[in-house]
Amino acid sequence: MVCVAVLSLGACAHAPPRNPLAQWVPSPNYDTRRPILIVLHFTDQHSVQQSLST
Repeated sequence: MVCVAVLSLGACAHAPPRNPLAQWVPSPNYDTRRPILIVLHFTDQHSVQQSLST
C-alpha cells in the first residue's frame, strides 16, 4: 500500500525546465494562411451514378 502511494506521488512531478542551450524556432505554419482550394461536396443526388458523374 505504501509503494502505491509513493509511486502515485512520484507521478505528480513538475515538467522539467526548458533547455537553455536549445534554439527555439517558430513554425512557419503558425500564422494564418489563405486557402488554396475550397471543395464543396453535395450529396443529395438520387443515385450513385449521378454522384460519380459530377
